Amino acid sequence: MPRSYLMTWEPGPRRWRKVYKGKTYTVSCRDLKVPQTKDISYQAANAWWTAKRAEIDRSPSPPPVRHHDWAISKLEKRLEWCLANGEQHLAGGIRAAIALLIQDGKLPPEDSLRPPDLWDSVVEPSSGFGLRRRASRQVAGWCQDR
Repeated sequence: MPRSYLMTWEPGPRRWRKVYKGKTYTVSCRDLKVPQTKDISYQAANAWWTAKRAEIDRSPSPPPVRHHDWAISKLEKRLEWCLANGEQHLAGGIRAAIALLIQDGKLPPEDSLRPPDLWDSVVEPSSGFGLRRRASRQVAGWCQDR
């Protein structure tokens, strides 16, 4: 009967390896307290992996990662700026975008949230976002004058 390996043997470090749910698990022959050969240690490795997998499957899964938290943070900063500078008409759109992100995880098109010229002053100056747009306008104007 052929041997059944539940893990992959790594001959260099003399250990067993398994990738499960995106994470790599390793166990050495020394940890298993068996001789450091593939033929002798595979049964101990299989038993270790069976126990480890049961432990992993029993544990509660971590909360889902919300990839849009950074966008909510940016929009909240923009909302604060709008409220501090009396731009109530922009604040409503930003509030709607935040609510949409929280509810669906989808962001509406950026142009629907703002008039383009005002937005350059809302974005943090260090980001360079508005600088590129203004520079391209200056170059276009310079080319028309020539």
